[in-house]
Amino acid sequence: MVEISEEEDDVSKNNNNNKSFKYVFIPCDETQPIEEKLLDIPPGREMECLLDALKTHFLESGMQSMEDTSVTKDQQNARLKKQLEKQSGQKIDDEMLKVAANMQMVQPVALLPGGTKNNFIHVNMYVDDKGISKGLRLNKRASDFTQLVNMPNHVAGDAFVARIFDDEKSDFKRIDFSLDELRSDAKWVEEAIKLNTERRQNLGNAHEKISKMGGSLNTESGMASFGDAEGGLGSMMTENYQAPPTEADLNQEIAVEGTKTSYPYTWMQDEEEVVLIANVPGDVEKNSISLKFGPGQNKIDLSCAKIQPNTVVSAEETLFQDIVPGDSSWSLVKQKDGTKNLEVTLVKAKEKLRWLCFTLMRSGEEQKK
Repeated sequence: MVEISEEEDDVSKNNNNNKSFKYVFIPCDETQPIEEKLLDIPPGREMECLLDALKTHFLESGMQSMEDTSVTKDQQNARLKKQLEKQSGQKIDDEMLKVAANMQMVQPVALLPGGTKNNFIHVNMYVDDKGISKGLRLNKRASDFTQLVNMPNHVAGDAFVARIFDDEKSDFKRIDFSLDELRSDAKWVEEAIKLNTERRQNLGNAHEKISKMGGSLNTESGMASFGDAEGGLGSMMTENYQAPPTEADLNQEIAVEGTKTSYPYTWMQDEEEVVLIANVPGDVEKNSISLKFGPGQNKIDLSCAKIQPNTVVSAEETLFQDIVPGDSSWSLVKQKDGTKNLEVTLVKAKEKLRWLCFTLMRSGEEQKK
């Protein structure tokens, strides 16, 4: 059980009457200092104001944060056009490319998950949701801090840290997060480590129990599924978990670059494994599936003769991180509607490293619910 101190309980009471709030900027350029910033809250836009400011920042600073700074804007747009055309199978004209190039999302990463145990106080890190596909540099300081709070992430590009109060009902407040709080001995860091460790342990125990019952657990959302009708458990059950901050809902107006909703697979992950799930027709048998590993530890070639297109993941694409091919496997799981799920389990070569996408060039959608 995590106890909340009076000091932390008072955090939400001292926020400059919600006229403005402090947050912290962690540049990916390690020669630049970490800074404390102040943002005014426009009337009626307390939830949106930070996301709006960060979208502008990521759009304007993308070139400076790239790994290869010699790449021009035209070259970046040409790469984006090629990706979009390969993904959609359609020609992308200049107007469509202009719209796509100006799209920007902000991804919140929960460092301190809010809930009843800490009076719904969240501390989030905010990153460029297209950081990987833009080729942004690794932000080592931000990545190290996610590791510190036991929520390891590979952060690409600039990062920001801010605090909110959100009870996921009606109340939402921006709360000060100052520069002197970004340290390993801060009280909120100790609390975050305990909560994140506790959550992982609970999900680990649940995973073991559900596996024995013939089901599978999405360790990101805490949702367990039992897809085989013969087991008599064609239902969904929920473990105790804290849903992500509702401000993330503001980022759903566009899809993540490289993701296409109709693409024939989704994926999920835990600390040790990444699981790809492709729904295929019920008449698919094992001899219809082809899975090859390589070249190297970051490529697979997966296809199914019974779906269109046949290729699910091509060896031309690069996985987000290396895997252990010898420990990886696949299976076909019957579903209640008569179809089957092709499930490919890939063992991470680097445990605890959170994948930000399945493949670097184009990726199926990660299951969050």
